Amino acid sequence: MIHQGRRERVKQRFLEEGLDAFSEHEILELLLFYAIPQKDTNEIAHRLMDSFSSFDEVLQADYHALCAIEGIGSHAAVLLTLLLPIFKKYKKSKFSKKIRLNTIEQLHAYCLALLQYEKNEKFYVLCLNANYELVGKNIIAEGTNKEVYAYPKLIAENALKYNASFVIIVHNHMSGNILPSDADEKATKHIDQLLYLMDITLLDHVIISGRKAYSMKNNKAFDYGEEEL
Repeated sequence: MIHQGRRERVKQRFLEEGLDAFSEHEILELLLFYAIPQKDTNEIAHRLMDSFSSFDEVLQADYHALCAIEGIGSHAAVLLTLLLPIFKKYKKSKFSKKIRLNTIEQLHAYCLALLQYEKNEKFYVLCLNANYELVGKNIIAEGTNKEVYAYPKLIAENALKYNASFVIIVHNHMSGNILPSDADEKATKHIDQLLYLMDITLLDHVIISGRKAYSMKNNKAFDYGEEEL
């Protein structure tokens, strides 16, 4: 069978060395084994990387854009577009049990799972009980890839609905700039004051951009790179 020898070598290498030993185009080559029979998927993987410029852009590409690449048929395009949704489901399942957000590491891991792969800006309110356990999570605003608006009244309503002792607000920046804008700063102060009057503590406002998280409470950015929290 054409390329069968190479396919077996690549699969065996993965079993022995793991995915960290693979370059990005080799990961795509291996993945495409399972959607494209009897073709040189190494060549197709290079074509994908050249067309979309980077590995993450390949995984974020939509079905029709993938189908436009020579060698990528319907099966391969569906497989590639499945990857990020599957990973998001995995992350949500991982956090589906009782979630306690009492450390900055736990909080950032949860926020990254919520937002790092989103294509538009979203604003979440997280409601915690007195034991720092998550009792409610809702999107209160969703914008374009440029902006999102937070509504303090909706945040207060969510806090009351879940009888929250603590609230965390989190949104993402699509621009790549992790730092809070003037609007972020003003909104946070307004929300903090409103919740204080309700005897509820605003624990933090977290901004997500890629694998970075900015804590407005700590006035500090945390870069998690490729690290798995």
